Amino acid sequence: MGVVTWRVLPWDTELLGMLTARIDDISVPGPYPHAVQQYLTLLTEVTEACRAKGVRYLTVRVDIADTAVIHGLEEFGFNLVDSIQTFSLDLQASGVGKNQNGHLPVRTFEKNDLDDVLKIARTSYICDRFHLDPVIGKEKADALHEAWLRNSCAGIACDQVIVGVDRVGVTGYATCKLDKQQMGTIVMVATAARVRGQGWGLATSTGALEWFRANGVHVVEVGTQLRNTAAASLYQKAGFRPAGATFTFRKLLS
Repeated sequence: MGVVTWRVLPWDTELLGMLTARIDDISVPGPYPHAVQQYLTLLTEVTEACRAKGVRYLTVRVDIADTAVIHGLEEFGFNLVDSIQTFSLDLQASGVGKNQNGHLPVRTFEKNDLDDVLKIARTSYICDRFHLDPVIGKEKADALHEAWLRNSCAGIACDQVIVGVDRVGVTGYATCKLDKQQMGTIVMVATAARVRGQGWGLATSTGALEWFRANGVHVVEVGTQLRNTAAASLYQKAGFRPAGATFTFRKLLS
């Protein structure tokens, strides 16, 4: 026996232009050969249910150590579109997360920052699952990140946006999301092309950590693509340590 749960994603559906769903949980106990066969059975059931609802784009994220589900997904025709390394930081540890770039000013988002941060969002992402999926395409993937950041600034997709600023304007941002377990997530980080390599990514990230600390958060997580070594290095400079890794698969349903 196994368990599989899924749900439709309204926001993704609107932006991708096709009914989109995500498998939230899929798990099977037992040894590898048995588990693979059970995964194939569960995937048959869930894709049939999704098709019946009109779903065309189905995704699932799994731990990279779970070879049975990975091989089941591949055998069933799911395609790998993303690989994420997750980092974690304990804010209770003394000194961790203090702004290491104090000479670079950061603050919370203000309405006048919107045009600048949206421009950065439109032009900063290339390694994510949306840009790497040929079904979506660059133009739609860029627009998706712009909409995501717009919702973050409006308090819909996250709880706070930390921005870096200089005399020209916004230099970059980090978005902060709280949950109910005194945990936080840095969801998006990006820096304007004109100031990359000057430390603004570290400044906004550690500024986000200070905001989390002020709001009583104990643990903060952040993730980036396995291929994005620059981001991984930045997060470790901010005090994060590797915590896990996942693969994201997708299947197009006729």
